[in-house]
Amino acid sequence: GGGSEAFLGTRQLGKDEKNMEERVYQMYEEEMEGILPCSREEIADLLVRLKKGEEDARTRLIEGHLGQVADWAQEYGEKGVDLSDLVQEGNMALMMAVRAYEKVAAAVQGEEVYVDAFLSVVESQVREAMKRVVEEQEESDQAGETLAAKINVMNEVTRRLAEEYGREATAKEVAEKMQLDVDEVKELMKIALNAVNSSMR
Repeated sequence: GGGSEAFLGTRQLGKDEKNMEERVYQMYEEEMEGILPCSREEIADLLVRLKKGEEDARTRLIEGHLGQVADWAQEYGEKGVDLSDLVQEGNMALMMAVRAYEKVAAAVQGEEVYVDAFLSVVESQVREAMKRVVEEQEESDQAGETLAAKINVMNEVTRRLAEEYGREATAKEVAEKMQLDVDEVKELMKIALNAVNSSMR
């Protein structure tokens, strides 16, 4: 929750950062307006040229799908992940998908192109990359919540022991009570202290 994140100093994107992220994404979208998406016919033509090793065909295939990547990013962006991170990872995956198709197609004999196969490779690789970004964000959030829970329990244990002993409890006593390693408790105390100091600035 918000309290534990504020306590840890690992708050969610602040308003300014969120606005900044949206501005960056808007700039990206404005740049994208000048780039037309590829039609199916154009893709077929570009894939023929790609097979011949034409560099500009590869560039156009990538450019012509940037808008689609941005649309997919919007879907995953609802999961609380930075849109620009999603777009960046998606664009990398798009480039790799075009390269992957190019390698496979180069080995196939004849002039035929496989538009559906190309589109499928692009979509699956881009979506896969975006899913990874979302999963990493979720893991990071969970780690933060676990840490916050440990610190809150430690603070409660420390307070109760102080009442019981009539003095400040040592890290060793807190560790024994929490059934944790002394070093881990010292590390938790350090994080808690830093969080308090930074919130007082």
